Amino acid sequence: MPNLFALLVGVTHCHADSNVASLSGCINDVSSLENYLNNRFSETQRSVVKLLNEQATREAVIQQFIDLFIRNPKIGKDDTVLFYFSGHGSSCRMNPAFEQFDPEKEGTLVLYDMRCKGKFDLADICMLDEKSFLQDLQLLQAHFQERERLIAQ
Repeated sequence: MPNLFALLVGVTHCHADSNVASLSGCINDVSSLENYLNNRFSETQRSVVKLLNEQATREAVIQQFIDLFIRNPKIGKDDTVLFYFSGHGSSCRMNPAFEQFDPEKEGTLVLYDMRCKGKFDLADICMLDEKSFLQDLQLLQAHFQERERLIAQ
């Protein structure tokens, strides 16, 4: 029977130094999805990690993503991995290496400690140079090459 590996992130309020307005409902979104997953998958079939508000720092989200999805030998061929984020989104300039594919701005996630001095939003590719991005992409592709389901929300 397929298993579920999920990282659920909800940020209702950011660090006070970020000057980012609070939202309502993000924690409820994560809780609702978690309840749904708990009803859909047995306890032995699911591995769900939640990061809420202060727990959802840039470092913590990246580390959990790596630990749960990339370096996890328990993920099998038919398993499902799910990354879910509820919170502020933003955008930044597209990495020049990818402007030929999409000249628009790249979407970003605004995590708890973003926008504080020296901190940046978490972006798919706009904060990485081309070499770093391609190395990360190759690592992800190699890891998920045999996977049938990869869900990003």
